[in-house]
Amino acid sequence: MTRSITQVSAPRTVTFLGWAAAGALLVSCTAAPEPQATPPDAIECAAKYRPQAGSDVGEESRTLVVPRIGGASGPEVLDFATMTLAARYIGDAPEGRSIDIVVEAANGTRLTSTLFQLDEDESQVSVEFVGGHGFTGLHYVQHDGAELQYTCAPVG
Repeated sequence: MTRSITQVSAPRTVTFLGWAAAGALLVSCTAAPEPQATPPDAIECAAKYRPQAGSDVGEESRTLVVPRIGGASGPEVLDFATMTLAARYIGDAPEGRSIDIVVEAANGTRLTSTLFQLDEDESQVSVEFVGGHGFTGLHYVQHDGAELQYTCAPVG
């Protein structure tokens, strides 16, 4: 009797596994592909310059729009009294896709530089830090008693 049960249950087990495998194959063949992120047309950097760090006297707020391009080109620039904010969005270049943000002193001395290297769909640009600080987060640069704050986010 045990032998008969083994013979009967073995084919049922094989048949059940066969249907399970076929069902998994069917599901994986009909599942919709993940949508690809669309790179933004540009990035926008919002900057706030304070001639005296910690004081809003003389404060300037400006924005800089940097278009996504194919290949490399010169940066878009915001000039302030003691500092310059420059940003470049390179869509397709031999080194890959990237966003380069540089802050320099008025005399051209580099104070800080950040390179954001992007993957193929540029999905990192879509990261949004809490507080509306874009993919860069909020940066503070101080030089000669002045302060520059900036953040960059995708547009378009």
